[in-house]
Amino acid sequence: MRTKHAAVHHWVEMFEKLTIQGGIIGEVLRRSPETIPDGLPPGFSAQPQDVQDEILYRVRYRGYLERERRQVAKLSDMDNWRIPEGFDFSTISGLRNEAKLKLTEVRPQTLGQASRISGVNPADISLLMVMVRGRRS
Repeated sequence: MRTKHAAVHHWVEMFEKLTIQGGIIGEVLRRSPETIPDGLPPGFSAQPQDVQDEILYRVRYRGYLERERRQVAKLSDMDNWRIPEGFDFSTISGLRNEAKLKLTEVRPQTLGQASRISGVNPADISLLMVMVRGRRS
């Protein structure tokens, strides 16, 4: 696994630096994700097929993967956002009635806990985050 991880990491970095006809390999792959361009380095072709597939996937979908990583980091950070004790969820205008009822019933201590309540959607969490942030200031 370590060998595979090292190879994937190495080639992903190389594909963002090396050029072929058409430009930097990573940019060429993102422009035409359904094709494999000519002129890829011989060392890449020597890699096992599962390693090649992983490299191509990570390079082609780099932007999406980075956005997902940021989202995961943001969500994990939400467990550090404490909701003040006795917070009145019914006073938040724009919060859906179902969310108000669920939040009042469960009384989550953090935004992370609130985000995992069935019936509370991301828009509700965003509003709640604004309100909690306002109370922190």
